Amino acid sequence: MRGIREDTHAGGCSNSVYARSSSGMRLARLIAIGGTAVWILNAAVWCVSGVPLGHDEARYALDARELLAGHPKEFLYVPPGMNAITAPALWFGGEERALRVLPLAAGVLFLLAAWHLAVRSTDRTTACWVVGVLAGSHPMMRFSAQLMSDLASGACVLASLAIFVLEFTRPDGPTRRVLWTAPLLAAAFYIRYGSAVTIALVGALLLVVFSRAIVRAWRWTTVCALLIVLLLLPYAIYSVKTTGSVLGILVISGKVTGHAGGEGLIAYLTTNPFIFYGMLIAPLMVIGALPLSRDRVTTFLQVVAVGQVIALGFTTHAQPRFVFVASTLLVITAVAALRRLSARFSARAQASLKVVATVAVIAFWVVALLDSEMNREFRVRSSRPTLLAAAAIHRDDKAPCMVVGRQTAQLEWYTGCAAMRGATDEMLAANYVYVVREAGRELTATLSGFECVVLMWPSLVTVSRLQSSPLCR
Repeated sequence: MRGIREDTHAGGCSNSVYARSSSGMRLARLIAIGGTAVWILNAAVWCVSGVPLGHDEARYALDARELLAGHPKEFLYVPPGMNAITAPALWFGGEERALRVLPLAAGVLFLLAAWHLAVRSTDRTTACWVVGVLAGSHPMMRFSAQLMSDLASGACVLASLAIFVLEFTRPDGPTRRVLWTAPLLAAAFYIRYGSAVTIALVGALLLVVFSRAIVRAWRWTTVCALLIVLLLLPYAIYSVKTTGSVLGILVISGKVTGHAGGEGLIAYLTTNPFIFYGMLIAPLMVIGALPLSRDRVTTFLQVVAVGQVIALGFTTHAQPRFVFVASTLLVITAVAALRRLSARFSARAQASLKVVATVAVIAFWVVALLDSEMNREFRVRSSRPTLLAAAAIHRDDKAPCMVVGRQTAQLEWYTGCAAMRGATDEMLAANYVYVVREAGRELTATLSGFECVVLMWPSLVTVSRLQSSPLCR
């Protein structure tokens, strides 16, 4: 695949070839600049608009708050890397804007890592187009500044793959630079435990695809493997201590995301791909998975991508964000394949294809921005009952308190009351208990006692405080 690199011209090429190559690179750079600007603009809007936290965001914020307060982790399955990403914002008040600053940076790093991997595995022009395409992926744009683990861990995985590709394709084998993959993969794991599947898959495929390079430089690769094991040792010790098993926390984490038993894979393959992955990303993923090249690097990226989708499909329910790495890898191989194909056409046909590609990419930037805006508006509307309930509970000013409702994590974060998860009779007796009922949604919890209405907002939300007597006080 390195043979399509434009910036290395063979002698004897005509001036027209140089001109086409130069103009193509200029267009690709503009696409990359535009895509990066669109990505950052969308992330900045998410960051500065102060959109209320979603369920997973609230869980990460709650867990970090408990740790900073000197309490045990509230959610054992929340990785320490997410605690580290969340903690600085809590030191500065913990409002939504502050909580999304580091996730915004992580999203930009994801885009940069994708570009870097594309450069190492293909060429700069292809890498620039990859950046433009990813900026038109509405699932990625939705999470470009949310307090989530997917883009941050994905950035670490993509960066490590870029190093592996660079080092294992060297004629004399890997150098000491391959050691940088150890902290990157460890960071991916500590930010998202689900990255363990991808890390194991990458390690196994490296042994198969680049076995000769590994044998030639077995010392550096052995040290790299040992370093990864050493970096993951704290997790193993902590998992055994808290669950009795090395895999205990991973099992708990898998149960939280939902063990699909193969249903996840069916969903990945049968759900409307244009909605699930993106209208531009979906067809490129299909093209990227086709065996159109015998290049080892291309095969490696394709198998990692397809393997991740299959492995996660059997271990979790399907979510587009779980396979951001896979979709990125397939976009890289697809763009490279399409560029190789277009090189066979005449100059006029190539110019027409560039116009079509440019218009398509820009159009999907607009689509992704509009989708992200609608997602923000939906978050604001859906969070309104929770925010109203939290304000009412703060006005009632009863402590210590517990809260029960459908949006458990958000209610706990915004009210400051403990969520009613596995509460005992003693805990209920020692706390004021607030019940939040959203209009049209039934609670599954069975509660006893008299209810004193704290807030009644017709057709939206009702907040009550449980008590032993019918007289509100």
